[in-house]
Amino acid sequence: MKNEIIDIKAEEVKEEPKKKKKPATPKAIAKTETKALAKAKTKKIDTRKKVFITNFQAPGDILMLVAAIRDLYNAHKDKYRINVNTTAMQIWENNPYLDKEVNEKNADIKIRGDYPLVHSSNSKSYHFISGFRKDLEKKLGVEIPQGDFKPDVHISDEEKSWIPQIQEVTGQDLKYWIVCAGTKSDFTAKMWEFERYQKVINYFKNKITFVQIGELGHGHPALKNVIDLRGKTDTRQLIRLVYHSCGMLCGVTFLMHLAAGVETRGDRCFKTRPAVILAGGREPAQWEAYPYHRYMNRCSALSCCDWGGCWKSRVMPLDDGDKEKDNSVCLFPVKSNSGQMIPKCMDLISTQDVIRAVESYEQGYNFEKKSFKNEGFDLRNFLYKNPDFDATKNGNDINNCKWMEKIFPASVLGLTKK
Repeated sequence: MKNEIIDIKAEEVKEEPKKKKKPATPKAIAKTETKALAKAKTKKIDTRKKVFITNFQAPGDILMLVAAIRDLYNAHKDKYRINVNTTAMQIWENNPYLDKEVNEKNADIKIRGDYPLVHSSNSKSYHFISGFRKDLEKKLGVEIPQGDFKPDVHISDEEKSWIPQIQEVTGQDLKYWIVCAGTKSDFTAKMWEFERYQKVINYFKNKITFVQIGELGHGHPALKNVIDLRGKTDTRQLIRLVYHSCGMLCGVTFLMHLAAGVETRGDRCFKTRPAVILAGGREPAQWEAYPYHRYMNRCSALSCCDWGGCWKSRVMPLDDGDKEKDNSVCLFPVKSNSGQMIPKCMDLISTQDVIRAVESYEQGYNFEKKSFKNEGFDLRNFLYKNPDFDATKNGNDINNCKWMEKIFPASVLGLTKK
């Protein structure tokens, strides 16, 4: 069959006439403008400046920067959108103050976070937590009021619900203290004698479970009678390990600041976490110490630290090519009984000093356990869950313990009134 050719003449195709648009009435124009205005108001233009802050120092320094970012956000969230790039970025997980849309390329303001305030730490009454905050005040030209006296680490409810690492290892949800008995191998001026750490651990055998942590590449010799997690925790795992802990035993280090910055688990300790810090005379107490820690400070005991800390880096030169650290050595290195070289200020901290400091926390816990827990009442949990509880508002006469009648079993009240 041949293809048929259909010929349609142009005049036979009739186009439909186009409809003319009616001119818009004033009422219609006003309605359109109103919709456009409402849409513009809904889509508010964000005039806040994008601030991008960097710092690549040690994790302990980053914890202090976290506190500064918290204070900056709380004071000026209407002015700035903030993001960071630092070492140990796992510290920032769940942080509510960061804007992830801000980056180095689109930032209006780029800042290298620093804390020059440290150079006045021996003579001024500033804590490390103010270092970055004061630096940001100067660089941004704004006032940033000091927030809570602690770093700001956030743990999600999901993380809290996970099985604790210690339970994964032992099969039990044990109560434990964390011990960090070493230091960075290139920064030895903070060392206490390893043998003394072991004596403390031995003294508390069958009383306190200790979990040893530390980076294997640094100076962290194995301790006996501990659960050994050296080299087995990344930053986030360490944060969760601290959350489930009852206390800390360490030098002036990242762990010390985590002890203050990570919230406590209600059945393990009060709102603040016990921590025994072996400080010696390297840093001034006002720069490093938290008021609820047992900070073993030896400043003013020796001429090298009679006006603040010495800030030296090493006990002895290591000849590793780092001339700056090798030229910053302890003036009074001593050989301990085990043969280990340590600073004299650290040698002035005895094993008994540390045992007594740990016991000062444990005795309080044991008192509560004997006095209250057997009566079916857990004061530690009560105060943790009721942080705003004020005894003076729960009874007009605190001296006769009327307020306690609302929370204590009757048999305990006799003990409390004494």
